[in-house]
Amino acid sequence: MASEAGGRKPGLQIADNGLNAGYVTLEWSGVVGETYELQMNDGKGWQTVYAGPQTLSTFSGLADGVYQFRLRADQGDWRPPFRVEIRHHPLDRALVFFGIGLGVFLILVGVLWHGGGVARREAVSSSVSSSVSSSGQSGGATHHQTRGKDL
Repeated sequence: MASEAGGRKPGLQIADNGLNAGYVTLEWSGVVGETYELQMNDGKGWQTVYAGPQTLSTFSGLADGVYQFRLRADQGDWRPPFRVEIRHHPLDRALVFFGIGLGVFLILVGVLWHGGGVARREAVSSSVSSSVSSSGQSGGATHHQTRGKDL
């Protein structure tokens, strides 16, 4: 049977709160057992959503609404239901987040584009100046031609 472990209140708890994003991770590390069964009630009755030895489970893609979860260990009695309410970010807030992300992306692309152009211009400039300086300092005799007549 399930019992309290480690001084923690046994039962379901939220481990990762994504309630505004449509997901929730529940843990039940305070419940002792070999196997666990977790059920969810989304208004259509209780359905088993997890059965096994793990003490953590994530549920994603949840629509706005109230969900209840209940847990039992080793085929024992069900613990009291745990209530979770999913409320996604409002559309206007989601669009603001999207706009901020788009602005940061465009600034980053502009910085990279500008930085790449500066690097290319510097590379061309340094290769032109090095070829000019190396041609003038050959150290050997030079041949000059004036109006088609050799000197």
